[in-house]
Amino acid sequence: MKFPKNTRKFKGQPLPPGRRQARQRFLNAARRERNLLKNLSQTVSPELARRLGRRPSQQPQLARALVMELQARAWYVRELERKNRSLAEEAESLEKKNQLMEERFREKVQAFEAEIDRIRQRLTREREREVDEEKGRLILELLEVPDNLEMAIHAARQHQTDDQLLQGVEMVRDIFLRKLERLGLKAVGQDGEMFDPHVHEAIEMRTVDEEKLDGMVVEVYQTGYMVNDRLIRPARVSVGRYAVPDPAR
Repeated sequence: MKFPKNTRKFKGQPLPPGRRQARQRFLNAARRERNLLKNLSQTVSPELARRLGRRPSQQPQLARALVMELQARAWYVRELERKNRSLAEEAESLEKKNQLMEERFREKVQAFEAEIDRIRQRLTREREREVDEEKGRLILELLEVPDNLEMAIHAARQHQTDDQLLQGVEMVRDIFLRKLERLGLKAVGQDGEMFDPHVHEAIEMRTVDEEKLDGMVVEVYQTGYMVNDRLIRPARVSVGRYAVPDPAR
């Protein structure tokens, strides 16, 4: 509703009730429109906000421009939200892949460490075995000394040599064997024990009268030795064999 521009003829005269109500409705609508445009100007671009303040004849075009800008902004916001969701999903997928790769890496590291431990243990066992073998070969060569002393003691006892000299030779033999025992030497093979092919070497089968001596060591010709539970020389022994007596005799 439009009012005449020239209102001087109504100045000082009261308006009719109908026109007064219409004028008030027009003022209220204009006030609401100004408030709406003021609120919209805070959310749109400065250029559009400046144009919103122009004369009412341009309000429809500006309103359409405002709607288009708001629609464009709404589309832009939706596009950003879609991209944010896509990035969040991609980040979650990458996080899962990262966790999976970390688990596989830890498993490979554990397997590698276990393999290193096995190799280290195997090398340690091989080195210890090589040391024991070399020690056994060295001690085996040194055993000729107590063997010769033992034969000298045996010969001295048969020929009734001076006891002091015999005791001195026995003392030298014992001292030398104690030195070798510190290196892990251990004697094997004694009279009266069961024959064991792992530590004994039978060089004679001797007939015995008692059945309990069957398969037993009855005499040791040469003492055997072990180094760290490894046999370096078997004991040369004589093994008893019990013969069942003939009843006919």
